[in-house]
Amino acid sequence: MLAEVQEKYADHLARCERILSKPPSYWKSHPILQLIAEGEGQNLEFKETLEANTHTGEKHPGVLQSALKTIAAYLNTVGGTLLIGVSDSGEIKGLDRDLQFCKHNNLDGFELKLRDLVGSSRFSPNPLGMVNISFEELPEGTVCRVDVEPLARPEVQHFDNNIYVRDGNRTIKLEGPTLTKWVKERSGD
Repeated sequence: MLAEVQEKYADHLARCERILSKPPSYWKSHPILQLIAEGEGQNLEFKETLEANTHTGEKHPGVLQSALKTIAAYLNTVGGTLLIGVSDSGEIKGLDRDLQFCKHNNLDGFELKLRDLVGSSRFSPNPLGMVNISFEELPEGTVCRVDVEPLARPEVQHFDNNIYVRDGNRTIKLEGPTLTKWVKERSGD
């Protein structure tokens, strides 16, 4: 039983251990560190990479899909912040693994790639002006901060012709009666 609990909550336990290993002044020393100390939730998500498989380092479409779904879900709920380059356990991993897949292999190329993805036909309507991308240089590595504003009701964000929302610390796809109910509530009917 204990082994099951440790496995299920490994990332959370690792994040707690990491937080407790440093003094409070460290976590208060930078806005990104403050967010990491808060941990993932309704309005905060960590992604270790944008599209690199964390085990092989190779480009993996499923990893990219997960980050883009989170952005779409933030647009459909109350907004939020996505930190790319931070593991689920709160460890800063940086962006080096992703830079190899960007034009010029630099932060400018990374931002252009991310903006092109968010502005692509995969997002409908185009969330122009709703997604702010910035970079924070920390001793452990560079983190990409993606701040997403919510769409005004009753507008609905589609990603790959699907609707995603945040439910606590997870992103879910709405379907069937749940989707119908959500759309009715969003439109005020």
